[in-house]
Amino acid sequence: MTGPVLNVMMARGRGGLEQAALDWHEGLRAQGLRVTSAGRSGGWFMERCPADERASLATWGRFDPFIRGRLRRVAGGHGCALLHGNRAMALLAQPVAGLRRVGVVHNFRYKPLVAKMDALIAVSHGVAEALRRDHPQIPCLVVPNLVRAPATVERPTGEAMSQIVSLGRLHENKDFGLLIRAFAQLRRSGVEVRLTIGGDGPQLGDLQALAAREGVADSVSFPGWIADRTAFFAQADLFVLSSKVEPFGIVVIEAMAHGVPVVATRTAGPLDIVSPGETGVVVACENVEEMRAALFDLLKHPDQARRLGAQGRASVLERWSFEVVAQRMAQAVDAPTT
Repeated sequence: MTGPVLNVMMARGRGGLEQAALDWHEGLRAQGLRVTSAGRSGGWFMERCPADERASLATWGRFDPFIRGRLRRVAGGHGCALLHGNRAMALLAQPVAGLRRVGVVHNFRYKPLVAKMDALIAVSHGVAEALRRDHPQIPCLVVPNLVRAPATVERPTGEAMSQIVSLGRLHENKDFGLLIRAFAQLRRSGVEVRLTIGGDGPQLGDLQALAAREGVADSVSFPGWIADRTAFFAQADLFVLSSKVEPFGIVVIEAMAHGVPVVATRTAGPLDIVSPGETGVVVACENVEEMRAALFDLLKHPDQARRLGAQGRASVLERWSFEVVAQRMAQAVDAPTT
């Protein structure tokens, strides 16, 4: 490949997509590639990129008419641009001489402008299938998100399992309401267990109200944004992903990397990640009884749960570790467009 890589993420906030873009920067750099990341000045992503490896783009309001020109000037001299999300792809929708434009598609909310890209990268096979169906003329590879797995983990060894955790943006697609209802059924059946839902988002008030209506407000906590993931997972006996829509599910492999047994809904990302009965448990979306039954079974059989946790961690180290996925990132950047 000729020229360095430009890694573009235009969101200002913090979340899974922004973390994934940062992982691309660090993964490619670890593989010996020259990387410059571009994004909005003052954003979470830009603040975490090394000062000498970033191009901060000052913006004049949300719809700055001149930012496209500034980004195109930054793109000059690069051999490949990785464009994370619709906004980044829109800004470089038109060709730039000598630049291979690769859209990195993190979810199912992509727009028709992906057809203007030279190539596409999807985070899961489910997303890739959708892209290939809608745009069969565009080369598409799968490169999953990665996880920084701790070198060692110490898991509880006692018989009792009493702490369920979940983590993510408090948004309707994550369907934390399903988890709260299943949890409430466990409590009403006499199971002594607590639930912690980490993250922030627009549904916080609604979820707190639901916990109160279900009579479990005293057993459910919402600590907000989780900065120390290691400490968060260390106190967990089970991790649950309850989403209705989940294109990948970085939190699933984070939990597995820490040896936490996982219960996840049957969505695109978890279907790539979890082998039912081997590395975790998969249940139907929006099915409270199936979720309750899965949680009850694992809580009552801690040896089985911890076996799943140990096998899940081994799977993560083999398939989603920083070193493994960084190699796939570098190969994707160099992949042919035809």
